[in-house]
Amino acid sequence: MRAVLSRVLLVCAAVAGAGAGVSAEEPFFDGSFDEACRLAKEKNKVVMIDFYTTWCGPCRMLDRYTWPDAKVKEWLKANTVPMKLDAERNRELAWRYKVRSYPTMVFLKPDGVEISRTVGFQQPTPFLMNAARIIAPQTPVAAAPAAARPGEVPPLNMLDRMKRGRELMAAGKNAEALSEWLWCFDHGEKEGPGLTRIRLSTVPTEIAGLGKSYPPALEELRKRRDVAEKTLLAAKGPNEPGATTNLTLTAKELASLNRALGDADRSIAVLEALSERGDLGRALQQAMFSDLLDLLLRSRRYQEIVLLAGDVFTIIDERIARCEENDKRESKLDQRARQNLALYLRQQVVADAGKLYEALLGAGRLNEADTLAERVLKFDSSPTAFVVLVEHAKRAKAFDSAKALIDRAQDTLTQGEASMVRKAGAGLPQS
Repeated sequence: MRAVLSRVLLVCAAVAGAGAGVSAEEPFFDGSFDEACRLAKEKNKVVMIDFYTTWCGPCRMLDRYTWPDAKVKEWLKANTVPMKLDAERNRELAWRYKVRSYPTMVFLKPDGVEISRTVGFQQPTPFLMNAARIIAPQTPVAAAPAAARPGEVPPLNMLDRMKRGRELMAAGKNAEALSEWLWCFDHGEKEGPGLTRIRLSTVPTEIAGLGKSYPPALEELRKRRDVAEKTLLAAKGPNEPGATTNLTLTAKELASLNRALGDADRSIAVLEALSERGDLGRALQQAMFSDLLDLLLRSRRYQEIVLLAGDVFTIIDERIARCEENDKRESKLDQRARQNLALYLRQQVVADAGKLYEALLGAGRLNEADTLAERVLKFDSSPTAFVVLVEHAKRAKAFDSAKALIDRAQDTLTQGEASMVRKAGAGLPQS
């Protein structure tokens, strides 16, 4: 009986220690919060608190993969007074620092003022990189290692980081969110060609959106834009294998960044400067073309568009083929969802073809424009396709082509559908 009582007392003592947020495992401090702050002041360090709960899966992943890492232990001991606190047993402190998700690692000055925080599971290398950035202004820090250990949890991929970036933005953790989004832009190309479009469209747009409330985000975009611009304007020609490919990617990045920043005119200026660079300049211009097409159309720079676009028939034929292939591909989507996706993809093909149709008309290449319109209407003879082509013909002031399309709609569409096309042609001069 006495032995059983002894074991019970030992368990109670352990529970009491847990209630105080004590962790006996190295490198975590096993004293109180006030004692940790005093020690941090004496050692010229910061306090780091890992707020966790017993039911939190990502918290257990930190305990399994991150905190036992030798480099993490070394860094924490050198730069912080680290603590682990069960948020449910230390509600007052968790409430004080507005901890709402787990795990949350809060970094504090010795007086208890928060510096910043990171949220969620991080493998050792990302944790060290984020932590070093957070406390950099406070203490000299050890450099974060660049390589992960064998057997370690795989690093977060681009889509995971995008999700985390949005979560951090929603939580008002702008600096941490920016770090995630910048990783996506700076390293996302290595994630594979399938994510290139997202990296060059969604990611800069998200960073620019963050910049509305957090100006450093816009500054980071401008830094990358300026480097890309300088690189392109200094390019003289490929000196080694892969050089043109790298410059082409830089051209796409420049156009993407300027679009996100609302500085597309700067891309146009680079586009014009590249005109004097021969074949290399033309290749770089073509890389920027899709991002600048709408701006060039608004300026009615039709000759330039046709020159940069190259073989417009091949472009549209390839997009039509991809669209038709998608229609045949098996999908887990229900019938309605498949129909909606098919409609969207067809409308995208028609929209892109309409822009090139306008450019051909505006450049006076009427036969080619007629051929393109024929291919489009063979692919999609809906009233929407007719309307798109009529509107672009009107913009190019190719009134005869617009009237011909309206006449064709009258002959091939129902009365109600043809009426839609006639409305799109309203305002055409009477012959």
